[in-house]
Amino acid sequence: MEIQSTTRSPEPVRVPRRFFKRFTWKQWALLLIVGIVTAVLLRPLWQNPERGVSQLFPTDQTYHYESLRALGYATTGGADVNEILHAIGEIEAGDPESWYVGWSALADRKMAEADRYQHDQIGQGNALLSAANYYRTAEFMLYANDSRKLETYRQSIAAFYRGLDALHVPYERMEIPYAGNDLDGLYFPGDSAQHGDTLILMINGYDSIKEETYFTLGQEALARGFSFMSYDGPGQGSAIREHGIPFTPNWGDVNRAVVDAVTAVHPEIKEIILVGFSMGSILATKAAAADARISMLVQYNIMYDFSLTARESMPASFAERVFTDEPRPAWVSQMLGYSMRFSSEQDWAIRHGSWVMGIDDYAEVLNQYRFYEISQDAPEVTAPVLLLAGENDHFVNATLITTTEDSFKQAASITSITYDAQSGADEHCQVGAMNLWTADFFEWVYANLN
Repeated sequence: MEIQSTTRSPEPVRVPRRFFKRFTWKQWALLLIVGIVTAVLLRPLWQNPERGVSQLFPTDQTYHYESLRALGYATTGGADVNEILHAIGEIEAGDPESWYVGWSALADRKMAEADRYQHDQIGQGNALLSAANYYRTAEFMLYANDSRKLETYRQSIAAFYRGLDALHVPYERMEIPYAGNDLDGLYFPGDSAQHGDTLILMINGYDSIKEETYFTLGQEALARGFSFMSYDGPGQGSAIREHGIPFTPNWGDVNRAVVDAVTAVHPEIKEIILVGFSMGSILATKAAAADARISMLVQYNIMYDFSLTARESMPASFAERVFTDEPRPAWVSQMLGYSMRFSSEQDWAIRHGSWVMGIDDYAEVLNQYRFYEISQDAPEVTAPVLLLAGENDHFVNATLITTTEDSFKQAASITSITYDAQSGADEHCQVGAMNLWTADFFEWVYANLN
C-alpha cells in the first residue's frame, strides 16, 4: 500500500421557571461555567490571529465561510465576484434575517438580468445559474419552520434547470427507488470519445444539495469528458425538503440503490469514482466499503468521525452527558440551547441537525453524530483513496489526516494532500480554490484510471 502526503434572530430559548429551582447556587455556578466554556471553545477560528486568512466577515467564521463557498463558484459559472462583495457588505454578521434578505435580493437581481437577455442564451444561462447559487445561499440560514425556506429552495432549483437548458447542457433527472421512496438523482453524460464510460459520482454532505455539485465538480468533470452524477440522499436536498426523509448512517444501502439505478440505464459505465463532499466523505467511505463496483474513493475534505468537532469542543464531563446511550437530564439540552445564543455556527449546526436528523432534542442531535464515522468501514475499502485536507479547516482538524490514512488498511494506495494558507485551499472543502483542488483531483484520477 502506497501512501503519499503533500502539504500544500433566532427565537429565544424559553426555560420553565421550575427549572431554576432545581439546583443549588453551587450547581448553578457549575452550569454557568460549562455554558461559558462551551461557548468559548466553540468560538469560530476568526479569533485566531495566526490564521493569516482574509475574512469576508471578520467577526463570524460561519458567515465568512458560507459567503466564500458561494463566491468560489465564480470559476465554474455560479457567481460574479464584485456583486457578492457588494451584497455581503449589507449583511449583518450573525443575523439570519439579514443574510436571507441580502442573498435573496442578489438572486432576484440575477433573475431580472436573465429575463432581459432574450437573444443571448449564454448570458441568460449564466445569470440563471448565479441566481440558483444565490438562492441556495439565501435559504441556507433560514430555520426549518420558516415557510420561506422551501420557497427559496424551489426558486434555486427552478433557476438551476432553466440555466442548464439555456446553456444547452445535457442532463437527466432520475428517480431512484430506495426503501419505498424515490430519491432524486441528477446525471450528466460524458463524452463517449473521452471518458464517458467513467462516472464521477458525488455524495453530498450535511447541508448541500445535488445541484450545487455541478459547480463544485460537475462542470470540471464534463469539460474533461467524464460522466458526472449526484443525488439527494436521506437528510439531503429534496429528500428532506420535499419528502421529509431524515438522515441514515446506513449509506451502503443508499448508494447501492443509486449505482443500481444509474448502471441499469447506462450499462456503458465501466468505472465509478466516488467522491464524498464534506460529511459526504463519511457516507462515501461507508458506500465504498459495501460495494466492490467503486473503482476509486475520494474524501473531498477528510472526515473520520462527525462527532469529533462537537465532542472535543466541550468539557469532558459535559460531553459524557451528551454522547451516551443512557437517559440524560433535561438541563443538558437546555444548556446547549443557552450556549447556542453565543455562536451562530453552533446555533445553525444544531438547529439544522435537528431538522435533517428528524430529532427535536438538541443533545440527541449531537449524540446521533457519533454513528457517522468510518472506523469499521475504512478497513474494508480496497480501492485507491485520495484524501484532501486544509490546514485552517474550522470543522475538521487537519492533523486527523494521519488517523484517516491509517484507517484505510487495505486500500490499493493512499494519496494525501494538505493545503496550506498560501495555497488558498486551506479552508474546509477547499472553498475559494476550485481550480486548484479539481486540478489535483483529476491529476490523481488520470494516474489511477484502468
